Amino acid sequence: MRQRVDPQGRAVTVDVVGPGGLLLFADRGQAEAASRSGYAVGELLVCVCPRVTMDRAFETDGETARDLVRLQARAIERMDRLADARGRPTVIERVASILCALADCLAPAAGGDVVSSDLLHVDYGALVTARQESVCRAFGVLERLGLIARSSGRVQILDRAALQAV
Repeated sequence: MRQRVDPQGRAVTVDVVGPGGLLLFADRGQAEAASRSGYAVGELLVCVCPRVTMDRAFETDGETARDLVRLQARAIERMDRLADARGRPTVIERVASILCALADCLAPAAGGDVVSSDLLHVDYGALVTARQESVCRAFGVLERLGLIARSSGRVQILDRAALQAV
């Protein structure tokens, strides 16, 4: 989970990434760097790529450069989807939209029907800017409507069209 921290110390979650994804941290001044933070919600392997290494790869290794561009495009798509979900008017709509976005962006190999991760309700709340209790209630509503099913460590989307229509 990547966050931005305002001058008053309030953190806003702006991105979430899964295995094989790219987490972007802008190369800005020290004051800007201090306004970023993040945390791992599960086991994590981090591969850090310094800017000079990336520049060298672009100059000498076309395949690496293409991979980085593809990863960046996926990261931008993911952040667009998260921003769209955050902009929905109700918590239930935000949770429904974020589940579709996460299924598509974090687990595309699962066919867009599973969100399998260590995300807790508090993490979903950070993603959709809602209290944990509100997120809990939204999950319950979506489950009672038969749109999702929850089990340990995963959320199964049962009716994608209906979930998107929420």
